[in-house]
Amino acid sequence: MGQPLTYKKTDETLLREKIKRKDLVPQNHESNENRIFIRLQYIREILYVAKHEVPDIAFGVALQIFGGLRKGEVVNLTRTALKSQNGQDYGVEGLVILVRDRQLDLFNRFEDVSTMQVKNPRDQSCLIDPILNYLYKNHMEVVLKKVKGPKQPNALFYNTEGNSMSADTYDKRFLKLKNAYLGMLLGTEGRYQDYLDFSQTKWRSHIGRGVFTNMCLDAGFNEKQTAVLRGDRSTQSMESYFDIITATYNIRKALGLLSPDQSSNIANLNMPINNKMWKEVQEFGSGLRN
Repeated sequence: MGQPLTYKKTDETLLREKIKRKDLVPQNHESNENRIFIRLQYIREILYVAKHEVPDIAFGVALQIFGGLRKGEVVNLTRTALKSQNGQDYGVEGLVILVRDRQLDLFNRFEDVSTMQVKNPRDQSCLIDPILNYLYKNHMEVVLKKVKGPKQPNALFYNTEGNSMSADTYDKRFLKLKNAYLGMLLGTEGRYQDYLDFSQTKWRSHIGRGVFTNMCLDAGFNEKQTAVLRGDRSTQSMESYFDIITATYNIRKALGLLSPDQSSNIANLNMPINNKMWKEVQEFGSGLRN
């Protein structure tokens, strides 16, 4: 008889429980000196999938990533809550979001609105990125025009019945986005490791707030300053001199950031870049600035 079979204890239980994901940077790139640009590429990739698979929430996901909004804050937004800066359309020179509790106006059809609450009403400044501007324009000029018989004419996000979108519906739409993104990774040659990384961790729409936090920290802001940028309630008594709009411009400068031509920094990541989309984004951005 041969030797008896032996078994080694594995981490199967940990995988089954799933570690909560707080960023879009895969584990094998967490220590990469180009982490900032790697993150941006994954951001743009997932937002590209969102535009094609769940266009009704693509702009909302972008606001979570570049503004740190919670899902309840996203669905509480109205069209007049978006304030573009410096007289430029679609937030090209800055975008401030008036985060407020609008449940009485948008969700009076529900008895329980606990999932649609806004924890901390505030004026939230967003990071500037051409894909945010691009999705803003697409949302206003394409997505909203397809809504038939909107029940709340000033709402920003709608369900298929023309009602303002609830947080539960937003969750379901994001789950569709997540599954589509995982399917894209699984079906793309050379992306199987990315598929494992994203499928063996737990993440929902709140990951956008985590991505925003990591961008702030990677730009060199300390924890208190980052808390201010996130709009955390506990920051109301912190340094009043820390101007949130100035801070987001500084982040943009510190990251060198947010232009599609940074692809040279991540040329060896085996990540396909959708040149057609980026041509659209770049032409859109330059057109608004001229």
